[in-house]
Amino acid sequence: MAPRLDWLPALATTLIPGGLTYYIVNDTYYRKQGTEYILIQPPEYMRPDLNVVDYNNKRYYARNGSYYQKDIDGNYTQNNSSCL
Repeated sequence: MAPRLDWLPALATTLIPGGLTYYIVNDTYYRKQGTEYILIQPPEYMRPDLNVVDYNNKRYYARNGSYYQKDIDGNYTQNNSSCL
């Protein structure tokens, strides 16, 4: 079972990518579940080497000028569309 907290310290940072709320304390990520905060792994799309781009109701991941989409199996494929 993941560690749970009843409260977060005042230094917690709130981050809301894609409408999901994350709380970060000293590079440790939490999500609120009921009245508790649950320790989680950072979402994959928040990796420092990828930038999230939402365009035309689709989510893309950008790195070094290239754009990728993630399939249902978690694999990234490069998107060569010129519309981005």
